[in-house]
Amino acid sequence: MNKEGILLSKARNRLFIVWIIGSIVPTVIIMIQTILGSKYEGIAQQVWGWFSPLIFPTITLMIGVIGASAFNRDNDTDKTVDPTFFNITIGLSVFYFLAIDTVILAEPFSDKGNPLSSFTTSNLFLTPVQALTTAALGFLFTSVKKSPREQQASDNT
Repeated sequence: MNKEGILLSKARNRLFIVWIIGSIVPTVIIMIQTILGSKYEGIAQQVWGWFSPLIFPTITLMIGVIGASAFNRDNDTDKTVDPTFFNITIGLSVFYFLAIDTVILAEPFSDKGNPLSSFTTSNLFLTPVQALTTAALGFLFTSVKKSPREQQASDNT
């Protein structure tokens, strides 16, 4: 981190790592419960239909942006991100994964009888958290602050 902020490429890479690590637990739990067969018997497709949009579109966006940056490194070398905004985005991401994990781990204790019912109900609070998290991520993965060199060039014109 420099005095102006965190390098954009490092911020993106750190967030990607948070998302990969955060997605492992819920993905593995749902995979195991699907493979074992009895937990989601007859509703596995609907459970994955609930779960997949929570994680995979965002990770796909991250991979696309990081992949594109890998081939165009000259444009990202000195662009920075405000450390406070970066920390807010990390915090939102961690909270989002804790919320998803809580839903999946608490489901066996639900009296709803059907896992899909619990998962669908959880959308009442997961959707707003997902919206805030993806908005913050969207700024970091699609917007860039001008580098000092670019800012100086635009000021001189």
